[in-house]
Amino acid sequence: MIRYAEGTASDDGYQIEFTGTRFYNFGDHPRRVRCSGRLCSSAAGAYQFLETTWDDVARSIGARDFSPEWQDQAAIELIRREGALADVEAGRIEQAIAKTANVWASFPTRYGDYYGYYGQSVVPMEYLVGEFRRQQSLVSSGGIARRPTVRLSR
Repeated sequence: MIRYAEGTASDDGYQIEFTGTRFYNFGDHPRRVRCSGRLCSSAAGAYQFLETTWDDVARSIGARDFSPEWQDQAAIELIRREGALADVEAGRIEQAIAKTANVWASFPTRYGDYYGYYGQSVVPMEYLVGEFRRQQSLVSSGGIARRPTVRLSR
């Protein structure tokens, strides 16, 4: 659902930088600032990690590179840090989205919020909840392969 909101749900989503350009080396975060109009960002990967966010979370989880596996684990760690992992596991997806709106700029803080935590347009809550339920249904029906559950605890 995060990848849906961030525009990285495609097969190559783990390789997308802000502006849609691609990178091909997973050795580390690409560390390039890309601009679109007046907005510039170092966001990269499936979860559009800023360089500084990546450095912080990668250090805390011991990530060795920027591979898809480490990107997934880093996203889970950010969800955990915001106190939203229990909400996700309990199916309280609206609460989890609201709690992580300060992490993912494409997330609203509540239903009816169209400009989010950072004042930029967001994917409406009802779309995100719908996408979460769709993905949940695909996983439970065996329609897509489920990755092993990752538990990050201290």
